[in-house]
Amino acid sequence: MIVRATAKILSLAGLEPRSLAHVQPSPSDWYVNQIWLARRKCLLITHAGTLYSVFVPAVRASQIRPLGLLLVSTIRASLRAEALATDTLGELDPDAVTVTTTADRRVLGAMNDHALLVRHVLADRGIRAETMDSDDVDVVHHALHRTINSVTEYTPPIEMLTNPRS
Repeated sequence: MIVRATAKILSLAGLEPRSLAHVQPSPSDWYVNQIWLARRKCLLITHAGTLYSVFVPAVRASQIRPLGLLLVSTIRASLRAEALATDTLGELDPDAVTVTTTADRRVLGAMNDHALLVRHVLADRGIRAETMDSDDVDVVHHALHRTINSVTEYTPPIEMLTNPRS
């Protein structure tokens, strides 16, 4: 599993960009970025090929060291909540995570849009970031998995996973 982390995440995880392996970009890569909500660090994790995204509220630096464990467990839980197999987006092994720098600005742009969507969903539903529970995170995931983006030719991520094109 290739995880492409932004500079914010690399710093938070205590990783030096120069020490990371250079890996060719692939649609199977995962991107992770840090966003702030109500003075709390949150993670946004996005699959490059489908833009399937997972939101993790109120993360502490100690939770992302090592990075793979939190990412894999969160992605698996999100896939199960959508009634999808945990290997739908490739093998998710927390011990086989290669962290590297970001490579695709289109994915990063979509993640910025997703961060705005998270804020909108929370505001629209009257959900306070500092008191989010698992039901609130499910509401955010529902919106993220059903939003469209030009990178995926306006096909929602959940549709790409449940009805793959031939």
